[in-house]
Amino acid sequence: MTMNKQQRVFRFLLFCGAVITSLTLYGCGGAGAAGESSGRSDYYTRGIGQYPGNPKEDFSPEPVADKSGYRNIALLRQAFASSAHDYNLTAQLATDGIVTAQEPQYLTVSTPVGELPKREREWTIDQGPYSRNTIEGEDTRFRFTLNNYSKPVDKVVLTGNLIYNDQLAKEGFEIVCQGSDDGKHWVEAGRLSCKGLPGEALRYRVPVTDPNKQTEQISLPVSKLNEVIPFGKEVDYSEYRILLKMSGAHSWVFMAVDFYNKDSLVEMKPSQFFNSSWMSAAAGEEWLYVDLGCRSEADKVILHWINKAVEGSVQISDDAVQWTDVAELPGGENPVDEISLNGKRNTRYVRILMRQPATGGRYILSELQVMGKGGLTPRPAASPAVAKGKINLSGGNWKLQRASEVSAAGEN
Repeated sequence: MTMNKQQRVFRFLLFCGAVITSLTLYGCGGAGAAGESSGRSDYYTRGIGQYPGNPKEDFSPEPVADKSGYRNIALLRQAFASSAHDYNLTAQLATDGIVTAQEPQYLTVSTPVGELPKREREWTIDQGPYSRNTIEGEDTRFRFTLNNYSKPVDKVVLTGNLIYNDQLAKEGFEIVCQGSDDGKHWVEAGRLSCKGLPGEALRYRVPVTDPNKQTEQISLPVSKLNEVIPFGKEVDYSEYRILLKMSGAHSWVFMAVDFYNKDSLVEMKPSQFFNSSWMSAAAGEEWLYVDLGCRSEADKVILHWINKAVEGSVQISDDAVQWTDVAELPGGENPVDEISLNGKRNTRYVRILMRQPATGGRYILSELQVMGKGGLTPRPAASPAVAKGKINLSGGNWKLQRASEVSAAGEN
């Protein structure tokens, strides 16, 4: 869908049987090109039978210029970043109004080749039947690092397939699970070994690339894995490593690596936690910017860091393409930077360009505040009147909110 910058995008969420409207704002009402209407869906309708269709059925809020005075004009505005470590620590958390100093929980999964990319690192712990990770080699491993959290477990179950060379697989196998709290000193938690093959040999073979002839294929047999490794006692580590050794092993394909404690599946994914912060995927040059909705007046930026950038700059732009430096990041050890923009700046976008992190790790920013005047405020559509003893939940001042931030009961 091609959208004018002033176009509003509305999404409806079905929540407890009621339709609740969520709003993303673009542009500034009345600031469009000559001849364009800044009205509601009578202008933005996409055609007969296409949402939003009948303008009378459009109950979404309308963006209006905010004249409430000096405030944080970045609050709840759209934010964008050069990268994010995972799908939990995104740029939008830097403008949600929730400030924290706690380091977020996050997961890394690595093999001898390196860290798995963002979209692949949870494939063996997502309880999905089709996602899988493949590790090649006769002597290999993979490692789960639970950053800023740990999980007590007493066994691990490996589900997948082993592709192997039956002419070389004559010396048995060994699978060892180890734990650590520092990534340096490892303690063996459980072991599985045998002079035969692991798992159950299947009748079919699969084609693979001949390691000696990269342009040709050969077929190798497959063994189905459903291996249980008991630990003998409960252990509680922030890192778990699984070592895989077998002569003739071509590749280990794992659909699931399930950790258990007292026969209950242990949740390893970091999405079980919530910490309101953005974290970059790398430690080089990174950036994060906020869209204020329309040209606004700003004179100060406040940054609430967890791992700060000690080098970089504050930039402004009217198109999010060409950027102008207006202030340098102060560096130092203070987790909160209050940065003057050296006067009042009229701009739509404000960007934090980061060049060097304080600890050498990833940048972590809890909140970006832009102090000034202007911006946009959503004005709710009127709620329909009560009719025949029924309340229609269309319109009204609905807001989407995190469950952790809501104390009211459901009916309220």
